[in-house]
Amino acid sequence: MATQQHMPYVIGHAPAHTKHHEWRTAANSAPHLLPHLQKLTSNSNPKLLDIGCGPGTISASLAQHLVPSGGHVLATDIADDVLERAKEHAISQGLSVPQNISFQ
Repeated sequence: MATQQHMPYVIGHAPAHTKHHEWRTAANSAPHLLPHLQKLTSNSNPKLLDIGCGPGTISASLAQHLVPSGGHVLATDIADDVLERAKEHAISQGLSVPQNISFQ
């Protein structure tokens, strides 16, 4: 069985690159998802998976839409330092980690 290697993220996680993405939210970068989130929030405890969350600004924004109905976002990224920044951002937005949003 071949050993799998992680391929580097092509764009990279350089501080300047992740800083550039910190302005992004669900409203300005994923508005097409908002009507679907409204449908999800009609159910209790909706869950959402964000793969490749980067600095977590979109993840946190999505969580803010889900939290009123008991929802949760699981945000993932390959870089631990980027996940730590994402977690710090979520906390700064008033989200409870890991109750409202968690990072892996």
